[in-house]
Amino acid sequence: MTAIPNLPGKTGFTANLNINYRHPCIADQFLIAHSEVTSVEGRKAFVKATLKTVSGTLLADATALFVAPRVPVSQITEQLAQDKNAASNGTAVAAQA
Repeated sequence: MTAIPNLPGKTGFTANLNINYRHPCIADQFLIAHSEVTSVEGRKAFVKATLKTVSGTLLADATALFVAPRVPVSQITEQLAQDKNAASNGTAVAAQA
């Protein structure tokens, strides 16, 4: 959720996610998660994150790239619904460029 408020339209998709597991995570313990946006470039938001134990042991670190869609999400979901409807009716839908 760190990246989304920084993207145009407040919507984004995960384009890349890299997680490095450093130590095993034991069940039934409190953990500290920290994430921050490292940069925003147009439709792209770059994020880094860490997961640590309360005593400070690094369990995992990660980097991610989130990208805002070129068109509004409402338009994407509308097109998906039309495609699904056309597929169930046995008609083909031409892709829009």
